[in-house]
Amino acid sequence: MIKKILLGSLIIIVLSCAASGLYLYSIVNKNIDEHFDGTCTDFEMTGSGEDVQIDRARGKAYVSLFDRMAGVKGEHPGPGDILQVDLTRTPPEGKSAIADGPKLHPHGISLFIDPGRAETSVCNQSS
Repeated sequence: MIKKILLGSLIIIVLSCAASGLYLYSIVNKNIDEHFDGTCTDFEMTGSGEDVQIDRARGKAYVSLFDRMAGVKGEHPGPGDILQVDLTRTPPEGKSAIADGPKLHPHGISLFIDPGRAETSVCNQSS
């Protein structure tokens, strides 16, 4: 008898949680106004980007680039890079933002913009 009561209580709790989750999801996603009127363009990269910082004034984007799929496949990934993407070109063109720099496994990046200059900081995972 106790097993039936516990099973019934568990079913009621699971159904209540599912209903509450659906209700909250519908409230949160109720009034999403799309504000992007442009188009998207993709381009080839030698790895996957994890973090992106955009310098709108200069028309550049900086992407932390690392071949994460090689690690998933069990292969040894090569060093990563910080990719500087020229957003003013069609299609966008990317090149390394690091000239003879250290071997990176970039995780995240931050862009500091001051009048007349921009600096990028990189969070590097050594392994």
